[in-house]
Amino acid sequence: MSLFVRVDDFPGTKPEEFDKHNLENFKRFHHYLINFDNFRYTLGVIPGYTSRKDLLWLADQNIAIALHGTVHSEEHLDEFYGMQYGDIENALLNAKSFLESHTGTHIIDYIPPHNTINADTVLALYRLGFKRIYGGPETDPAMKELIKIYEMEYIHSEPPLEYGRTDELMKRGAIEYLIKESADRDVMLTLHWTWEYNIGLLWLQRFMSVLNTSRIF
Repeated sequence: MSLFVRVDDFPGTKPEEFDKHNLENFKRFHHYLINFDNFRYTLGVIPGYTSRKDLLWLADQNIAIALHGTVHSEEHLDEFYGMQYGDIENALLNAKSFLESHTGTHIIDYIPPHNTINADTVLALYRLGFKRIYGGPETDPAMKELIKIYEMEYIHSEPPLEYGRTDELMKRGAIEYLIKESADRDVMLTLHWTWEYNIGLLWLQRFMSVLNTSRIF
């Protein structure tokens, strides 16, 4: 069994903060996160804010790319709230095609913005060939079951020890928890690179260094 890492919100969710949440600063985050042997993480990419240059750089890294909504709307927890099924499917298709055309990879992972997803979105993802959907504390239990009905994999991260900022995770005893739990089962740790950058990447470096000494990746 192993510990896996999911990272949300590339390149960022708020255009007014793109002076700090951008590719160049993400490269610093990436450096601290992957400074371990054979380590690979899943990155939630928001295509509405992502440039061709961003994608070309990501394609050269050892990163598993996931679609993270289309523009990560802040108006509703569910990005596709109130939309018709056909519009949802078209939006997801266009976003998926954009990522695939510039990374040369087949996108089969989906991370819902705010961990919130509805039944029409689940169906559209299934029809578009997605295989894995990720979730967290806001995910409706009924959607978890629906994902399984469509024979897609549902991957969950639960606060306070599998989901959060590294400074808070360390204080809560998450490192000890993750080492213990990953000995018996696969565990998904969810981080947000924007949160980590905002608090200073030294916390991420400390957190990952301790985990690395346990050799659980």
